[in-house]
Amino acid sequence: MARKGRKRLNGAVPGNGAAGKAEKAVLFRAGLYARLSYESGVNRERGTIETQMELMRGFVEEAEDIVVQETYSDASFTGTTFERPGFERMMGDIRDGKINCVIVKDLSRLGRNYVEAGNYIERVFPFLDVRFISVNDGFDSFRSGTDLSMPLKNIVNEYYAKDISRKVTSALNTARAEGKFVIKLAPYGYLKSPEDKQSLVVDGETAGVVKRIFRLFLEGNGYGRIAGILNGEGIPCPEVYRKSRGLPVTGHKGCVEWTGIVVKRLLSNEYYTGDSVHGKTGGKLFAGGSCGAEDSAGYVVRETHEALVSRADFDRVQVMKAEQVLAYNGKRAEGRRCAAGRNKFKKKVVCSDCGKTMYLFRAVSQEGDRFFYGCSSHNRSRNVCPYRHKVMLEDLEAAVFGVIRSHMDACLDAERLVTENGTVLTESALKETAFAISTICLWDTGIVLMILLGSTVISSFLKSPIVSSYIFFSLIITPPILG
Repeated sequence: MARKGRKRLNGAVPGNGAAGKAEKAVLFRAGLYARLSYESGVNRERGTIETQMELMRGFVEEAEDIVVQETYSDASFTGTTFERPGFERMMGDIRDGKINCVIVKDLSRLGRNYVEAGNYIERVFPFLDVRFISVNDGFDSFRSGTDLSMPLKNIVNEYYAKDISRKVTSALNTARAEGKFVIKLAPYGYLKSPEDKQSLVVDGETAGVVKRIFRLFLEGNGYGRIAGILNGEGIPCPEVYRKSRGLPVTGHKGCVEWTGIVVKRLLSNEYYTGDSVHGKTGGKLFAGGSCGAEDSAGYVVRETHEALVSRADFDRVQVMKAEQVLAYNGKRAEGRRCAAGRNKFKKKVVCSDCGKTMYLFRAVSQEGDRFFYGCSSHNRSRNVCPYRHKVMLEDLEAAVFGVIRSHMDACLDAERLVTENGTVLTESALKETAFAISTICLWDTGIVLMILLGSTVISSFLKSPIVSSYIFFSLIITPPILG
């Protein structure tokens, strides 16, 4: 059900009539959110984002208890995912108490995923005491009787996204089967033909670099050594080269020079044999389903463009790479390089400078092996991130599990206190208790409690009704650990 109550901020009293509009009694500090799935030159000329903002500002001007605190927007981001920079910044401001009202043009601007959009509207925003307004849909979570059609509209928005996705995928698969190149970025060493954007032509400036990389690897040079040779000669890496020529880029901010990973990926690209491979690493349709071939090896269209490497040399390179993988796995099986099994915080620890994931490394000493986290960007190149931020695994474990124990104690103490007083908590009271515990324990620490799901936890703790609300709240709003 929609929330009906309203909080008064700073003792403000709602005004009415002309006097109320002249001096607003501010109850709600609003964040205006606009989204555009695909931004093109035409969209920019029409000012689509600006049009949404203008509509929402007009709505706020007519409201007696709302002022615009901040604006947020995401251009060229699909509504089927909520991993958008503007939306995430807005959620951060909600956590910080900067805004307590979210306004969108219509429900589809919030998202086209029925489950997640409904979760935010019906659970997350009410849990955080945030008012949600959709202008064109006439939806206001703080006004009774306005939420009956909202779930149906979210379902329609999701179906629209699925339908468009299927149609686009079908058209792309037809073009691929005809040997056309329908990917945004041409492989390094090629360019899109000026006459036909779905055809590849050889790039005279970089084709020689590709041939040389294959030759160096066949001569026995490793990925890192090849990258060092190219960097030493001042040859720009693919991302830097594309930027310098005004070509589309991948958007990897940390890619400023050749690395072993870049060389390895280039050596695996079958396009250099003159064939096109589709569906090998195909994306996914919205809400599941492969948009590529069912076979994980993909399907190949032969001789669609000029080859830079012979098929025989390419196959030899793949055999050599496979042999290296077998040798590495053998060393891991012996325990010589095995750190992965100890990585309890995989993808949960990030560098505080560059924001990249920190990797777990193994250090060998006379006292015994020790494990520590270090910045992955720094490990590739100091030009990307100058600091390693070495954090010992045992220190991180002690800090994280110490905080988790304090959270468990806080939750159990709260429930024990309620039980001793003979009070039965309502759903609203459970939420308020969980919110209070989270405010005290969670926001100050910045710990990701999702690791609870992979840890052995006392069964009575998980069965606690207060803990159930608390874990739900924690998994949604907690930021990653900063190293």
